[in-house]
Amino acid sequence: MAINSFINAIDRFNTWIGKAASFIVYIMTGILCFELFSRGIFNSPTVWAHELTGYFFGAYFMLGGAYTLLEDGHVKVDIISSRFSERTKSIVDVITSLLILMFHFILLWFSTSLMITQIKRNEVSQTIFAPPVFPLSMVIVIGSIMFIFQAIAKLIRGSIFLIRGKYIDPQKHTTSKDIEAV
Repeated sequence: MAINSFINAIDRFNTWIGKAASFIVYIMTGILCFELFSRGIFNSPTVWAHELTGYFFGAYFMLGGAYTLLEDGHVKVDIISSRFSERTKSIVDVITSLLILMFHFILLWFSTSLMITQIKRNEVSQTIFAPPVFPLSMVIVIGSIMFIFQAIAKLIRGSIFLIRGKYIDPQKHTTSKDIEAV
């Protein structure tokens, strides 16, 4: 089925990027350890470590968001949602997917405009280090696009469950009906 292939391609891409982005934590740790060593041992702090770590954290956050959505890892109130039926969970998934899409389309619109302006103006950070600021905006654009596709996949999954009464990806979701059928 073409829809299933589309959804699986989104899942595979966001899984690959999300897992690759997880290694950014090691880069940030290395930078901060270098800063601590440089400051503590040689009494020579860097002008770039704090800001560069912030850039890497932004990339980590934005590139890992879609993978977190895929793995259902975002904050929710499990004490309430665990009592929902599968149908109610799917309705909530559809509604939240629409809200996610709305938010990320707005974020994509503004971050793309901001990135283009930053590139045209050759904008740099207002610090001594003064790196260009467009790479962080670019990561926000890329992360938003990834999030939009993952939200579309979640919306399709939830909608198909509401129509058919079963998930299209049985490895990820198991309903009580599926367990009874086994």
